[in-house]
Amino acid sequence: MWLYGCWLKRPSETYHLDSQTFLEKEVFRSYYCNRVPVSKVLGKCVVLSVKDYFEMQPEGFKPADVYVCESRYVGSGARSFKIKIWTLPQSPVKLVPREVPLPVVRVPSMFAKPDLDKASFSHANPGSFEDKEREDVPMEINEAEPGCQYFEQLCYNNMWFKLGDCVYIQSDGLSKPRVARIEKLWLQNGATFFFGPIFIHPEETEHEPTKMFNKREVFLSHLEETLPMTCVLGKCMVSSFKEYLSCRPTEYTEEDILLCESSYIETEKQVKKLEGLKRFSYSAKVVEDEIYYFRKLYVPPEEASLFFFSPVTHSMPQMQSSRSSDMDMMPYTEEDSGPPPVGRRVMELLRDLYVSVMSHQNKKCRCYSDFLAEIPAVDPAAPEKPPLNFEIIRMNLERGRYRRLDVFQEHMFEVLKRARRLHRTDSKIFEDAEELQFFLIKTRDELCKNGEILMSTALRYTLKHLQSDVDLEKREKIPREIEEDKKKAKEKREKNKGS
Repeated sequence: MWLYGCWLKRPSETYHLDSQTFLEKEVFRSYYCNRVPVSKVLGKCVVLSVKDYFEMQPEGFKPADVYVCESRYVGSGARSFKIKIWTLPQSPVKLVPREVPLPVVRVPSMFAKPDLDKASFSHANPGSFEDKEREDVPMEINEAEPGCQYFEQLCYNNMWFKLGDCVYIQSDGLSKPRVARIEKLWLQNGATFFFGPIFIHPEETEHEPTKMFNKREVFLSHLEETLPMTCVLGKCMVSSFKEYLSCRPTEYTEEDILLCESSYIETEKQVKKLEGLKRFSYSAKVVEDEIYYFRKLYVPPEEASLFFFSPVTHSMPQMQSSRSSDMDMMPYTEEDSGPPPVGRRVMELLRDLYVSVMSHQNKKCRCYSDFLAEIPAVDPAAPEKPPLNFEIIRMNLERGRYRRLDVFQEHMFEVLKRARRLHRTDSKIFEDAEELQFFLIKTRDELCKNGEILMSTALRYTLKHLQSDVDLEKREKIPREIEEDKKKAKEKREKNKGS
């Protein structure tokens, strides 16, 4: 048994401006009509016109199951129009007057939550995010110590570390913990160790009392130490001057982004410009940081030495960046609250990508995602995996659980690939899933400007990879489908002969 009718969309399923507001319990009527099997029905609800909703209520329905419709959603161009004449079929549900009319309350878009600006992106609370799956990545090195197993990437105390990461370490007698960089990482006799250089804070150097320092500046010292991982207090990022002005890793708080442009020579009591830190080339299994690039350079404020307490104002020179030719070179002023909120910017980018994909329509104003609403959340081929569908992805976006493009992309791809795997190559769902994944990749590259705004390993998967994967899927499925068609045709002929 099937049901046929018009689909309605929640505000979160429409493309709209962040500033737009909606009625509580509002839905939008779309132009799309389709049939669904009765087995998909979860329960009954009622949609009332805006003229009836505030004064009347349906008998026998809970308030949570009553929605209001005021507009028709077109989709292309993020347009919606007020419904002048209510054309939905007359419902047999009886409406009775409310004892107290409902107040007209409008709520902001789910994508304009104020707490996104204050969202925490700390490595100490990874459970609040949809994180990238990782694994220990062993490696071989020259001149390895006997009994030691070295790693490119390793989990310790529920935190993931890789070569090149920086960490706060226990530092007795100092006001701030020192910082170390992991350049070797290994297991020995059940204990975890790392080796790397140590960074010190300005107050640990000898300098003139009037000297100014950049905020969160550290200096590379001559010390290189082997330390147990038990002394690690948390993770941070040490950036070069150029990187500090132009970009941020997406998974660190601003308080954990440090600046290093000089080394401190203890024997000479002098500061020397740093050419750069050692860079690492990772194998494919290592999860690299995603980097967000600012539209305009951020000039960090300078602070007076702790040896001098009078306020002094100095200006920072602008720095030319070769990252993007159209970057706005006007620096951030002191009125700015600091560099852009990278976490919120990434969430907004992922939100825009999701809404663009879900609103993608054909020439007949049918959303390609409509047929895919039937895709099961639990994968029949892997029932042990957590449920995942477009609605779950939408909820993760709404709750701010995505902070990496590659994780969001993997989730979207998983749903689209499952749709193709569970349906024939000549089905509408297979074609729509292919079109949506094509559109997702194209829109992703436009929003990220091919890495000029957001650099991620997710960008390595291109339209050519998609075409190759879809061709492979078809080569595997079409022969089986031909055999199925022959079998059904034979059964039909035999049935006709018997009748």
